[in-house]
Amino acid sequence: MAEVVTSAHETMNQLIMGFRATHLLGVVARFGLADRLASGPRSSSELAALAGAHPEALHRVLRALAQLGVVAMLDDQSFVLTPLGTCLRTDVPGSLHAVALLRSGEYMQRPYLALEHTVRTGETAFDHAFGMNSFEYLTAHPDTAATFNNVMTAVLTRVTTSVVTSYDFRPFRTIIDVGGGNGSMTAAILQAYPELRGVVFDLPHSRESALQTLAVHGLTDRCEFVGGSFFEAVPTGVDAYLLRYILHDWDDARSVAILRTCRRAMAPDSLLLIIESLIPDHDQPNQDVVLSDVHMMILTGGRERTEDEYRALLEAADLRLVRAVPTPSGFSLLEAVPA
Repeated sequence: MAEVVTSAHETMNQLIMGFRATHLLGVVARFGLADRLASGPRSSSELAALAGAHPEALHRVLRALAQLGVVAMLDDQSFVLTPLGTCLRTDVPGSLHAVALLRSGEYMQRPYLALEHTVRTGETAFDHAFGMNSFEYLTAHPDTAATFNNVMTAVLTRVTTSVVTSYDFRPFRTIIDVGGGNGSMTAAILQAYPELRGVVFDLPHSRESALQTLAVHGLTDRCEFVGGSFFEAVPTGVDAYLLRYILHDWDDARSVAILRTCRRAMAPDSLLLIIESLIPDHDQPNQDVVLSDVHMMILTGGRERTEDEYRALLEAADLRLVRAVPTPSGFSLLEAVPA
């Protein structure tokens, strides 16, 4: 029994102290340490000179990072990057550099300090912490917005690939990515389906990044950007309306409002495609999506939902859920039609 108690105590302590690793990894990202170690071992003094850091303080941080397996300390007390630490280089596929920056910065940290306020009141922690919602904050802080967009691209690349390979887009001639941001999802679909044409629809400030993405992939002749708000109106005359990672940002009332906007634009034979994580039944644990549900409660006032909850949202917007298509990424594609 004593061993069980000790193990539980140690595990709980590790959970409580998890914030330390977040901030240590944030230092790696902010000072570009992974990139600076990419060419081989360096001493903490060398790294400090390159990164503009205090040598002793940086040495102590690197020593701690060695215990986490991010770097290794050699016999001469220089440091070398490990395979784990390589994930924080900016030049590797799927880099987590931007993720470490965002998760350790005030955009994420201050709202979590206000979680108690949310639990007491039901109000959104982010709004309480900053006096504005998260979308307003990103508009006012373009550097953070750029990092946020990089994170979304990194996080959703796997999801995009998974959806493109799991769902057949061949029946469509045109598709619109509602809230499509920088156009990465649309670009991936159009590349996989050369006969398809697309529209990226989002707020006007996304135009430049979306057009750049389309140009890089040689898709400007098959896709256009249209600016606007999905709370007001979206373009008509499209076969499929795509909402990727959108509805979980919003509470039920505003999610229904978005769905109704899409419903008004849809033709009788149009389809609505929703890409989201689904909260599983209670006997099918999924830590990522359940923790993401709390994350959305803190940051946006949104939520992750079960399949039945999405069905209810769709019904409230005069839409009918046809099927849910699972993908290897853990996300599902919900297919809906006008009711």
